[in-house]
Amino acid sequence: SSQPVANSQQARNLSAVNRALSSLATPRGRWMIALACVLLAAGLARAEGGTIELVNPVVERADDDRWRLSAAFDIRLGEVVREALLSGVALTFDFVVELRHTDGWPWRRSVTELRQRRELVYLALASAFRVERLDSGAVTEYTNMSAALADIGRLEALPVIAASELEAGKDHVIRLDASLDIEALPVPLRPRAYLSTDWYLSSPEYEIPLP
Repeated sequence: SSQPVANSQQARNLSAVNRALSSLATPRGRWMIALACVLLAAGLARAEGGTIELVNPVVERADDDRWRLSAAFDIRLGEVVREALLSGVALTFDFVVELRHTDGWPWRRSVTELRQRRELVYLALASAFRVERLDSGAVTEYTNMSAALADIGRLEALPVIAASELEAGKDHVIRLDASLDIEALPVPLRPRAYLSTDWYLSSPEYEIPLP
């Protein structure tokens, strides 16, 4: 079964606080701490900006002798993000799937990583929601937002690694997460998005043991 681990965005925010503390003696250092605390508060209050949760992950060895992952992320938009989408702002979601060793190292070494990016746009004239898989260019349109979000969060038989490429005697886990990419928002909107809990939309990091 999948297990959520420490949220990567919160970890990055805490790291920013630690770096700022090292320069506390300077005015710039105090300003950095104030900004880092704002970012940390945004991360801790992520639920205000909506939620992304993993459901029904399945890892299986396919006929082509590759380990494949199928799963779905339940994406729920907060009111501010939903209104922005309906006003024409494109939303880009990042999905990261990483295979790691679980040996005796103090950290889990990465073996391979797969990233997928998907964009959601509301087409007002057509009253439709367009989903584009940015890695392949495939486009699908839906008449309602729920169906479009379900499509964006669906991962189908993603190839993780060939069985022959696994190191014998090593245990592995698949780490995966999903998030809204703030850097992909229109430039004028980014500063507000970084400092607002309304725009923080990220799943925890999940770990699934490789059978």
